[in-house]
Amino acid sequence: MPHVELKGPFTTRALHESFEPASERLGDAVFKTSASYLRKDAAEILIEALVVEGYLKQEFLVQVRDRDGGLLIRLFPATPVQRTEGVKRFIVWLARRFQAASPGLVMGTTNLQAYIDPRRGA
Repeated sequence: MPHVELKGPFTTRALHESFEPASERLGDAVFKTSASYLRKDAAEILIEALVVEGYLKQEFLVQVRDRDGGLLIRLFPATPVQRTEGVKRFIVWLARRFQAASPGLVMGTTNLQAYIDPRRGA
């Protein structure tokens, strides 16, 4: 399952409260986030996501959980989505947006290292 871990002083509650819908075209893909839903115990949020690659349009949920002094970002297991190059790039794009909102967050473990721009740091 594609995932990125961000380490640092940020919680899902803070992320949910600062969430702003966003969209961006990167190369041949379009990425969009439209809404954030906070679980009652505030341990997790779900983010509505859209990735368009050519003729393939995928709408799915991204799960963001509090995890050991940071956040874990991954596809929500209950939503069917093809794990295309664009979807993997989207997870990294979303992690970078969170880092921009909270500069104290640093990239932790991930299985998407190939999609991280080395010029931006890991």
